[in-house]
Amino acid sequence: MTEVPASPWIHIGECPVCVNGLCRVRTCEDQQGQQHFYAMCDECEATWLSPSTDTPRSFPDPDNPLCPVCDRVLYNEQAHWSLAEELSGSPWAKEAVFDVPSSGVSTNTDEDRLTPGERGRDASDASVQRGPGRSAASSGDPDGGDVP
Repeated sequence: MTEVPASPWIHIGECPVCVNGLCRVRTCEDQQGQQHFYAMCDECEATWLSPSTDTPRSFPDPDNPLCPVCDRVLYNEQAHWSLAEELSGSPWAKEAVFDVPSSGVSTNTDEDRLTPGERGRDASDASVQRGPGRSAASSGDPDGGDVP
């Protein structure tokens, strides 16, 4: 199964660790019901506690992955890829990139709780819009063919 993030894809940039993933913003809720945010690479699971990949990073324990903020289970109902409205007014909203997938890409979020080993992401299927008036194709020929 392939997980495709909710529209828009919210991230703080490409992963400097694996250079294959996006450092996507996640929302988690602690035991008291307070929401908090962190970034996690959607490929290698490197995590950042602030909205910049220039800050220290960590990796969850592969045998017992926990939220780097509240130590709740990383892939559970209280944690998910962030939605734009959740970030409103936070420092994350100012630093995050909001990429809009092309119309042909599914935005099914039923697989949010899968680990990277259980899911995949084919970035070649999406075009993104980065801010007003700027767009970039993630890869491939503009005519839809494969580029060697």
